[in-house]
Amino acid sequence: MKKATYVGGGHMAVDRDAPKVMSHVTVRSTKILARSDMASLLKVPLHSPLTELRCVGYEDETPHSLIHFYVPRVLAPANPRTSVPSWGSIETSLAELRPALADTLEEVDARLPTRSEAAILRISTAQPILAITRVSTDITGRVAEAAHLVLPGDRADALFVTHRMATERPESTTQHDELRLLPWSDPDGKPCFLSTDDPASHLSRLADATEAHQLSEAAALLARVRELISNDRTRRPTLKRLATALAEALQATLGVATSRGHRLTMAHQTPLGRDGLQRRPAETLDQQ
Repeated sequence: MKKATYVGGGHMAVDRDAPKVMSHVTVRSTKILARSDMASLLKVPLHSPLTELRCVGYEDETPHSLIHFYVPRVLAPANPRTSVPSWGSIETSLAELRPALADTLEEVDARLPTRSEAAILRISTAQPILAITRVSTDITGRVAEAAHLVLPGDRADALFVTHRMATERPESTTQHDELRLLPWSDPDGKPCFLSTDDPASHLSRLADATEAHQLSEAAALLARVRELISNDRTRRPTLKRLATALAEALQATLGVATSRGHRLTMAHQTPLGRDGLQRRPAETLDQQ
């Protein structure tokens, strides 16, 4: 049986060789309520509605790997297929229902399997496994997915790569004056920031599109407000709703102005490396 390599960040290297290695993946969907461990991983209240996807990968007719996906029910496929050709098919179906992922935290453990895991993978309870717990956060700061992966130790390994900051940076963390304020906040209402030198990156383009939408909505709202306040028949409840909407639009517009003004200032202060060349740090998403 060919060995599979789990690549840090949530990718199974054998997907590149499908269907030669992974003949198919079976999928079983179950509606559950969040237990304490799942609530902690997904950062949701206890007993929140979740969907569990139990996925078993096969090489021919032999179980090769086991993954339990846990997602908020609103982010789960309504009618997932019961058999797919590879792990990538499952990831694609989940990605269609949520914002893009921004961060993945992984914990790796070598241990013996539980009886249930051993039965599903058809291995001995004395055979070591590679257990990986993965928690992924989307660009809004919300935990979008948690997963438990079980890979038999005799047919799997894991690869993780550490990306270090450029040596000319005085500190290992990115400073606020180097960050772009994003036009959304995390679930706690805290601002989100982006560090990138690439204006065409995925997150940069998404932020640009969101800002453009916010400004367009504000302009349309302003035109509507002017129309209604010029009408003496406009009722007070209507004016109150307009005031609330205007306040929200103004807050969004001020955020856009702050972000763009800051980037105009920073455009004239791009740091250079020791060789006189501009540096392009890896794109990261920071929350404060």
